[in-house]
Amino acid sequence: MGVLVNCRLTANSLVAVANLAALLLSASLGASSTLTVEKMFEAHASNDHNPFYLGVDAKLGTELGEAGASQLAARMAAEKDEERLRLLASAIAYAGGKAAIEALQAKSVAKYPWARGMTFLVAPSARSEGMIQPLIRAVDQPRDEYSARTQAALSLALLKDKRAIPSLRRMAGERLGDSSAAKAAVTWIELPQATVKFEASSRDDDLLAAILPFYPPDSDPRLALLCDGIRTWRLGSDGWGVVPGCSQGASKVVLETFRSSDGLRAVAAVSVQGAVGYNYLLRKHGDRWAVVGIRHTWIA
Repeated sequence: MGVLVNCRLTANSLVAVANLAALLLSASLGASSTLTVEKMFEAHASNDHNPFYLGVDAKLGTELGEAGASQLAARMAAEKDEERLRLLASAIAYAGGKAAIEALQAKSVAKYPWARGMTFLVAPSARSEGMIQPLIRAVDQPRDEYSARTQAALSLALLKDKRAIPSLRRMAGERLGDSSAAKAAVTWIELPQATVKFEASSRDDDLLAAILPFYPPDSDPRLALLCDGIRTWRLGSDGWGVVPGCSQGASKVVLETFRSSDGLRAVAAVSVQGAVGYNYLLRKHGDRWAVVGIRHTWIA
């Protein structure tokens, strides 16, 4: 016979939950790992982060994956500082999946203005039908918060849901800063995926092959001719070509990647000097990578 116990979460019990979550996170990451919630907080507090590169939140969430989203959510239970909550929520978004959406839609998190954009980022990895209409509604609101609306457009593009095209076309026709994302989204949904041809190889070409068909999510012409230091990435009418050497006039691009220890998840920062930066969330399906999230991280 079961016994029901009516109890309230006190401050002490919330701390206990958070401590247990921290122990679970440490166990799942390994004792020697530098990817911990505490390291994430320390890096942020010391402002030890170059926007060209991936933050600890991106790496931590990618390493943990969906299985770690609920652990990160439990870690939020006793956290009162909004900036720390935002960092935890960001790590949850990078972890991805349905568990991440549930964590980000919790009342204690959803009340913050940044929560919607993070939830929209997760939508493609969760493949949730229930997220389609909220994404479309966000696109339909010209005065909506910029990052949330841009994020909604990019996620609809990755979901390739044709029901979003009328709304995306209206957004693309506006003279607002986020209209470029909508233009890219319409192209990605309606047209065949762009090809990528490599004439010069590098270590992360398996990830770059998945990223470039969804780059750039911006109409800035500087993003169509890039140099990574040893190669030129050139966007033409037939897709992307990656060739040896740096072409004259090419913008400098920095590609930083991080792969989970199980080899199933990755995140990549694509940053163009003096222009804009995007993070790409990737998942491995068989022997190929797929983009499941695009996050606008900074603009010059």
